Amino acid sequence: IVSDYQMPGTNGIEFVRQLRLIGNRTPFILFTGKGREEVVIKVIDSGADSYAQKGGDVKSVFAELAQKIRNVVARTRAEAALRESEARYRSLIDNSTVGIFLVDLNGECIYSNRKWLEITSLSEEGAKGRGWTHGIHPDDRIILDESWHNALSEGGKANFEYRYSGNEKDIKWIWGDVTAMRDSEGSVIGYMSTNVDVTERKKAEQAVLEKEKAIARASSMARMGYWVWKADETEIAFSDGLGKLLGIPPGSVSNHDQFFDMVHPDDRLAVTDALSMTMLHQKEFDMEHRMVRADGSIITVRDIVEVTTSQGGRPVYMLGMVQDITESKAVSRSSREREDLYQIVFETTAEGLLVRDSTGEIILCNDEAAMMFGLPHAELLTAKRISEAEVVMEDGSPCTFDNLPSSITFRTGLPLTNTLRGIKVRDGEIRWVSNNTRPYMKGGKIHAAVVSFSDVTSRIRAERELQEKEKRFRLIAENMSDVITVLDMDLNFTYVSPSTVKLRGFTSQEVMNQKMSEIFTPESLIVVRESLNRELEMDLKDDTDPERVLYLELEEFRKDGSTMWVGNSIRIIRDDEGNPNSIVVLSRDVTERRAHLLALQEANSKLAMLSRLTRHDLMNQLQVLGGWLQLMRLEDKKNIEMRDKVLRTLDNTRFLIDFTAEYEGLGSVTPYFIKVHNEVEKMAQSLSSDIIRMENFLDTETVLADPLFYNALYNLVENAVRHTEGASYIRFRSEVEGRSLNIICEDDGKGVDENDKENIFERGVGKNTGEGLFLVRTILAITGMTIREVGIPGEGARFVITVPEGNWRK
Repeated sequence: IVSDYQMPGTNGIEFVRQLRLIGNRTPFILFTGKGREEVVIKVIDSGADSYAQKGGDVKSVFAELAQKIRNVVARTRAEAALRESEARYRSLIDNSTVGIFLVDLNGECIYSNRKWLEITSLSEEGAKGRGWTHGIHPDDRIILDESWHNALSEGGKANFEYRYSGNEKDIKWIWGDVTAMRDSEGSVIGYMSTNVDVTERKKAEQAVLEKEKAIARASSMARMGYWVWKADETEIAFSDGLGKLLGIPPGSVSNHDQFFDMVHPDDRLAVTDALSMTMLHQKEFDMEHRMVRADGSIITVRDIVEVTTSQGGRPVYMLGMVQDITESKAVSRSSREREDLYQIVFETTAEGLLVRDSTGEIILCNDEAAMMFGLPHAELLTAKRISEAEVVMEDGSPCTFDNLPSSITFRTGLPLTNTLRGIKVRDGEIRWVSNNTRPYMKGGKIHAAVVSFSDVTSRIRAERELQEKEKRFRLIAENMSDVITVLDMDLNFTYVSPSTVKLRGFTSQEVMNQKMSEIFTPESLIVVRESLNRELEMDLKDDTDPERVLYLELEEFRKDGSTMWVGNSIRIIRDDEGNPNSIVVLSRDVTERRAHLLALQEANSKLAMLSRLTRHDLMNQLQVLGGWLQLMRLEDKKNIEMRDKVLRTLDNTRFLIDFTAEYEGLGSVTPYFIKVHNEVEKMAQSLSSDIIRMENFLDTETVLADPLFYNALYNLVENAVRHTEGASYIRFRSEVEGRSLNIICEDDGKGVDENDKENIFERGVGKNTGEGLFLVRTILAITGMTIREVGIPGEGARFVITVPEGNWRK
């Protein structure tokens, strides 16, 4: 709305006030002839979005009015989009399956979502302020307060498990974390805590611990034990039960040779052959053989061995279950003993097992199955059939009797593998299980269905959390300035982030429809193909770093037909087995930086050439001058002392010219990591031990340094030898200070005067050329190192070279 100020019956300011009172937010501009100073305060207070002043050039006035209309409309649309976005995110948090609450910098709760209120049984009002802390179990309060305090003080993140009782009756276990929230400038403005009810998991863990204790007791009673042997090691691990069985103290047998020595000599060959075949074919080993106990007595054991393999099919370790069957062999070889062993396996397996008949009645189950249904073993058996309301399909809908895995096996006669179903436990939580079903045949007909199932709830949750993370990562990718591109291994685009419009002018869809020749100039296209082929060839080598990143600066076409230079960081992404499956590229504009770099390189090249030419001409002239002076010295015996001084001056001049040649390339070669200990040792060998004793206490530190790092160390030591009076040693050592490394060079001479500590690093300071310590500091500064003198005058000099974090390592 564009309104005049003065109108019949009212004015523009009163008009906009009435609109705002009835909730009308239409953009409003007041078009007035009154002075700006007179109207501006009333316009702002009235709720108008802007105003324009009449008068002056008509074209300029209406151009300004048009621009203000565009600005107001754009701002109004942005504010509406922001409100819509905030409402959408508020809805996501309110309906999250994770308990979420927000606190301010004082730990006062300012928001709780529905799930958090459900977990804690608190009202929205009761959770505010410090109300959320009232239900924390007293034994967990101190640990929780410390974790929370650390997160608050460090502005970081913490996670913890604690007990909570919202109604002072039921105690729940909660896993939570706290994360700092920051504003656009990075300042912490509050904290967000996400919480999950893990009560059932904690109960399951406790049940597992009790079951493990029961298994240990059962193994001891059944005279059983086990051993574990990793395929790539010689050591073998024994259970306490097996140690008792063989009459050996814990730790007395540590490798497989000692173990096989306890196998009866007459059975040893058969056992080793069977184990070799088991390892080769990954088949279960099950045999009876004799073993010699520590006291010399002989027992007969049943040894059941299985091999666990990696995803690639390579053996990882052997697990052997050993049972003393001496007495049973003496009494009977009946099948009863075998059934007992199978019963133990049935009861101790980590999977739930149950047997159902054609009516769906449960005729047999183990404790693990009962635990997964959240029922005691006896109650699950007496339940006979599982209600349809207690099982759900993968999409969460009820699972009918006909869709139960056992019913499908009865109907088809076929086994089922990895069929996903959900079990509703008593607290309403869904426990996801993967089912394997096999028909049990009797008399040519299916007599029963044997169902084994394992809890995959954590995996399903992790997969869904991964999907959520992918959504968040996509949001980040779509809002960053650098361009993210994903290609498959055939170099077809699968994703291009929207920021490509800012980089090259093309939309994401336009880029995905482009050919490589439409993106890169011919020269850069060759570089891309050769580099990618080289990377794929490197993948075939075993010692290649799978996480390496290839950086290429390539010339690419803009939408307007011009070209630009783009820096591309390229990495090959791999699947779980390490095979390449995609390529990710992070791109940014480096055109301006590249132009500056080329200009700098050209200027350095010209300066270096000028330096070489000048140095060559000077050396020639000095050579001639030196020759004439030598002739004068031989022919004229007068003024010999003066001519000697002139010759020494010539020698010093030659030294300075040679010095410029040696350090002409300072900083022009890429730095690399250098082992400091070796550089000091090499330098010590070049110095005469009669002059001063060198002590090298450096360890394995390496530092990122210019290739002239050795020259810096040599100048430092040469300066000490030349100027340190009364010193008997020069010692090198190191120490870590915070995250930096200090390399210390010290002697026991007279030290450096307090007034000279800073001046000694200036150019021209010193008794010789005055360049030594100046160049030491210059060379070290190339890679961010600093040097200072901190010794105590009269007790010796002490130079400290500080290497910053990231530029040193062991």
